[in-house]
Amino acid sequence: MNRFGYIGSLVKEVEDPSEPPELDLNRLTQSQLATVFTPKPEDIEFSRQFRGQANQIAAIYQRRYTDAFGRPPKPREFMGGAMEFIAIVTGRDPRCLEGYTPSPWTLWKQQPKVVLSLGYRRFDAEAARRLEGWLYDQARANDDQERLLKLARHKLRMDRVLKPGV
Repeated sequence: MNRFGYIGSLVKEVEDPSEPPELDLNRLTQSQLATVFTPKPEDIEFSRQFRGQANQIAAIYQRRYTDAFGRPPKPREFMGGAMEFIAIVTGRDPRCLEGYTPSPWTLWKQQPKVVLSLGYRRFDAEAARRLEGWLYDQARANDDQERLLKLARHKLRMDRVLKPGV
């Protein structure tokens, strides 16, 4: 779990337990699942605007996922285990999720609200210009392309900008 501290053009990794590690959605450990998907009080409050327990759990899932990965989940990225975990920790009956699959309509209605509620904004021309200038500065200090990508993802998440293509 690292956060990057910026000192001029030097980049230094520092420990930060609030920053989730690089995650592979298909191989989350139990502790990563808890770190990423434990709802915050504002997630629960946000979810109350939706009808039905399953839709409320899906709204919480989307908020936690968007916060961890810097973009909303795609329909195939809804993990039953994480949804059940959210149901249990929020005191809901996990059986409400039996046969539940978020419909494209539900996602279309919920995701803009989720993104706005978290303070994210779209990757627009202004965000692209800022990222390009920032990457140019970072590229002078870093030769490793994979590291630059990780730094860029981190910067977008910290600036609350959705990743391009979302």
